[in-house]
Amino acid sequence: AMKGDEERIRQGGCEAYISKPISVPRFIETIKSYLGDA
Repeated sequence: AMKGDEERIRQGGCEAYISKPISVPRFIETIKSYLGDA
C-alpha cells in the first residue's frame, strides 16, 4: 500500500481497509466485525 491509500479509500466511503499482503487473521477479524452475530 502506498502512503495515503487508507485515508483516500476511507474518504471514498469504505468502512475498512486491509493492505496487501493480507493477514488472514486480521481479514477474518474485520469481516466478523461487520457480520456481527450473523
